[in-house]
Amino acid sequence: MYSYIFFVDGKLYNRREEKTRDPFFASRLPYSRSSEGWKGKSAEFYDERVASEKDARPLFCAPCALFSGRVCPETKGLPKDMRRVQNSSPMPRTTTVPFFSNTEDNKHCFQAALRMVLGYFRPDLRYNWDELDKITAHTANWTWPAAGLLHCVNLGLDVVVIDAFDFDRFIAEGYNYLVEWHGREVADAQRKNSNLDQEVEYIKTAKDKIRIENRIPERSDLAQIVDNDSVVICHLNAAALVAQPGYSGHFVVITGLEAKGVRLHDPGLPGLENMIVSWGRFARAWGYPEKKNRSIIGFRGIVDSRKDT
Repeated sequence: MYSYIFFVDGKLYNRREEKTRDPFFASRLPYSRSSEGWKGKSAEFYDERVASEKDARPLFCAPCALFSGRVCPETKGLPKDMRRVQNSSPMPRTTTVPFFSNTEDNKHCFQAALRMVLGYFRPDLRYNWDELDKITAHTANWTWPAAGLLHCVNLGLDVVVIDAFDFDRFIAEGYNYLVEWHGREVADAQRKNSNLDQEVEYIKTAKDKIRIENRIPERSDLAQIVDNDSVVICHLNAAALVAQPGYSGHFVVITGLEAKGVRLHDPGLPGLENMIVSWGRFARAWGYPEKKNRSIIGFRGIVDSRKDT
């Protein structure tokens, strides 16, 4: 299943390719003159600039400004690398990971990402949002990964973190180290939206139970982990992902790699399944404000415990 962006009457819309229309898309589609004829249908929506539905092709998927929970009303200013025609060629590296969207309050992107990982390796387990909040020690707007990673380790998953961040200095210096490492913009946002004192305590425990490679991750690391029947969570700047100013911490799940970009599950809001982002745009969001700020969380479990879907 893929998420696509479509142009209708000069406006930009998102939907998933499936037999029935995506509820988020359907609830927000203004049935204008051109789209009225498709009302109630489960067929694809097409770029009205083409000659006919027969000749139409869906456009390359993209988040637009959707991380804010609003469908972008105009196509003007949409980056060119988000308007390419969808290519049906097979991907060299991919994993089949179940998709879960963020909650309506837009404060559970990490919980949604972790739910995808657990759904891949332990489909026999079912988690509701209250359970995920408890597992991840969710007490603020944003969640750091340490508590959730400890839960994965306790389930028997192999977890590796590739990050040049000095966890020992963060434990000792807290916010002041965040300012030095990430800059004041990111540090202030983390202090405002996170429980830093709580995260220090969880990191104290997690750093001795989780494999940590203290270095800047590279594109080759993503490829190696995905090739190894593993799943990757990346932390990035959602604003940079859509070429907007500012900072908004966000977690996504990498589901595949190809020459032109990264395929990922973005829990949103709204959630975008198997969207593709160009390597350049992904790198700017992943390494924000600098390349040194990249991070990877890789998960690997017993292959027999995973059911292919």
